[in-house]
Amino acid sequence: MGGAPSKSERSASKRYPVLATSAAPEGDLPVFMQQVEEIEKERAKLPNPGLYESAPNELKGPVSPDAFDGFRFDFTRILGQTCSTSHSFLLGTPMIPGGLYQFGANVVMGDPMDPSTFLMSKITPDGYLDARWNQKLSDNWKMRAKAQLKNEEHGSQALADFDYTGEDFTWNMKVSNGPLLGVSYLQSVTQNLALGGEAYYHGKHRKVISAYAGKWTGRDWVGMATYGAMGTLQLAYLRKVGHRIRYGSELVYNHGSGEAQTTCGVEMDLGQTRFVSSVDSTFRVATSIESRVLPNFVLSLSAEGFPLKDDFKFGYGAQLSF
Repeated sequence: MGGAPSKSERSASKRYPVLATSAAPEGDLPVFMQQVEEIEKERAKLPNPGLYESAPNELKGPVSPDAFDGFRFDFTRILGQTCSTSHSFLLGTPMIPGGLYQFGANVVMGDPMDPSTFLMSKITPDGYLDARWNQKLSDNWKMRAKAQLKNEEHGSQALADFDYTGEDFTWNMKVSNGPLLGVSYLQSVTQNLALGGEAYYHGKHRKVISAYAGKWTGRDWVGMATYGAMGTLQLAYLRKVGHRIRYGSELVYNHGSGEAQTTCGVEMDLGQTRFVSSVDSTFRVATSIESRVLPNFVLSLSAEGFPLKDDFKFGYGAQLSF
């Protein structure tokens, strides 16, 4: 007892070396174990999946080019850190023979990426007003209000959203004239899988419409399935190839009519240029190119066509801000 270690003990210590942490004083072990447990809890914490209505946005990029026809020009004047005004022109499109002009004003307070207060308004010469107000009420609560006012009877509309963001879920409630009441919920089940649903009550028709969705987020791909109460099934897939290329596909099937439509597209980020092109089962081809020529000048080109019908549309746009 208390003598030198035997030959067998010395050989065992070579085969099974003692960890450096075990050499720490006994009083430090509880602190060390607590730190390890906190690290494991952080790793096991589920991510917040975001809003239910925003879940498909990530998959829409490759299959939804910004296709327009005619000439579009947007001019933004930055008045300070919080205020800016804008002038928008749309000319040469058959949809609006006389063209369109909009004047806008924006107010952003707080962090530009996550503002505490955001105010936006656009108005046209014929009196059409589009106004939005986003207000951060707390770390978890957020209010979003939107109103569209027209000079037509029963043409105006108002909508208010209340969002609650938890650690691993997001809840939303909508209230609109009509009346229209809606709720949605999206929950992270695992690190990759999120499940949720939404329901709307239309007071005018006294009818409830619901939908359910599941979203899987992998390391380099995203998949989502949505099923609505009207018998509509929507499947979407997004694949990431490096940091610059993404391609996706979308399938929409209506059980009631038995009709289906598919869309495939690609999105390329080439630094100062963004390229998006898609084709669907009706042989509609759409392409848009957005290039930042100067730090405050963006040039846009758009094309949409049905080759089998010999129907083509082209659009040109520019955005200037200073």
